[in-house]
Amino acid sequence: MNKKKIKIFRLYIIGLVCMVCYFLLDKSDVLTGLIEKSSTGRYSGFPTLMFSGFLKYGLLVMGIGITATLSFFSNKREIKKLE
Repeated sequence: MNKKKIKIFRLYIIGLVCMVCYFLLDKSDVLTGLIEKSSTGRYSGFPTLMFSGFLKYGLLVMGIGITATLSFFSNKREIKKLE
């Protein structure tokens, strides 16, 4: 395999790992426990809530974005070969 195919494969794996991490964070109680512990602080856990939301949904958006972008460019390249 050439270097370009290896890079594309690695990006697909990174996108898949991001989506799996999102689903693991969604099913686990790690972030909810952290928010409950920090709810007694000065800002009532708001910064922790924002950070956990950015982390969790950022992973989902990055995973879907990487996969969709690579699929789009791959399909575009295959269509050009057919013409």
